[in-house]
Amino acid sequence: NALGAAQTLRGKYSEAVSNLEKADTIYVKHQGRYGRNSMLTAYNLGMAYTNVGEDREAERLGVVLCRGRSSDCSTAMRVGLWERFGQLYHAAGRHADAEECYLRAIEVERSSPGQVSDETNARRHKPLVRLYAETDRLDKARRAFAVVVKSGFRKLTHLSRGEMLVAAGEYHAALDSLSAALLREQVDRNPLPAQVAYIWLLIGRAEAKLGDPNARATLHRAAAMYKAAVGPNHLHYARALQTLHEHFPAGNEHLVEEAARIVRRAADKQPKGL
Repeated sequence: NALGAAQTLRGKYSEAVSNLEKADTIYVKHQGRYGRNSMLTAYNLGMAYTNVGEDREAERLGVVLCRGRSSDCSTAMRVGLWERFGQLYHAAGRHADAEECYLRAIEVERSSPGQVSDETNARRHKPLVRLYAETDRLDKARRAFAVVVKSGFRKLTHLSRGEMLVAAGEYHAALDSLSAALLREQVDRNPLPAQVAYIWLLIGRAEAKLGDPNARATLHRAAAMYKAAVGPNHLHYARALQTLHEHFPAGNEHLVEEAARIVRRAADKQPKGL
């Protein structure tokens, strides 16, 4: 379990799934499905499945954890799963489902014993800012962004602040935060390739909004890095292609069909709803 969780953090998703499946089998055999270690392994395995596109398997474990015996499933697990499914639906363009999952994550945390910290509240509202901004619900985006700013904006990482500032239309400030995030990744001995690609994607978006002539090259770079990091059939790569076409449609018409192909291929693997 520990090895699989560590491999997930380092982006070695296939190896993580293999080791976590072994751990899950062992723990269920000796502790049952609702044993403490069984539940923790199921959570890690569900997360790992989403990283390799096995979303139906992830949904099966998600149902166990989210709708099973709540006394055996920690608040952190349930919140994490709702957020993860929200990310899945968000990436697939299922915005209504994504919004429901993000809001459920917030509700589960608010209804649990204990006080929710400002920093945690800010982190939970981050994906809503992006979702609302991407779907042109700017009033909701601004309200969610206001919660982030009020609750703990200063405590967020450079990357998180950059994400929020891009979504809120504060592009100059976003570039400052994203440049700092990129520098941090560059000095890291083990940078995460997909995260570096995401930073470049955000930089490209901000540059495009500001009319920077470097934006096209930046977005091409982000797409190429995503393709190398996650493969040519991953939804993150499709998102990079869609973003490039959105800002520079001329000469990039073929990207729409390529992105659509990736989304169609992934659709059969998407969970149908919790």
